[in-house]
Amino acid sequence: MRVLGLDQGTDTGFAHGEPGGMPISGVIRLGTIKDRGARLNAYRRELLNIVVANRIGRMVFESPWEGPNTSNAQRRVSYGLIAVIRMVAAQSNVSCDEITPSEWRKKFGAPTNAPRAIKDYDERRKLIKAGTVQRCRLLGYAPKTDDEADGIGIWWASCNAVLRPVIEPSFEFGGYAA
Repeated sequence: MRVLGLDQGTDTGFAHGEPGGMPISGVIRLGTIKDRGARLNAYRRELLNIVVANRIGRMVFESPWEGPNTSNAQRRVSYGLIAVIRMVAAQSNVSCDEITPSEWRKKFGAPTNAPRAIKDYDERRKLIKAGTVQRCRLLGYAPKTDDEADGIGIWWASCNAVLRPVIEPSFEFGGYAA
């Protein structure tokens, strides 16, 4: 089953492929489209093309995180993109899941937090993003942007869950007393 990982935003990082394989990754850029409806429609078209052309079986997107500088306009764009992701999944009969930033970063081995000594929000964000790019490169991936690196990380963490299902230990000893 091909998995599509999405770091949705004005520049959406994505990666898709089979678990255990080498993903195809890139960025969907919507920055030049000013009208929100036209932007969401363009996003829907791009996403649907990826899903159909690559026979995606599962989509996983990053839960929105709202920082101290998140504006109402940014919130509307974020939730609009999530609605489009879910609509494309439903239209394509593809499962769709959400993963938190800390969950996928931890599974991927990327930093989840910047050192507390760094107080500036933008500096903390840059450090975390740089750590994700570095982790991608250590694993043999070559992201061109930090958004693409996030898409790869989300894909990798989602595929890792598919490849390594949790197996509960059994304490049955064939009738012998433990």
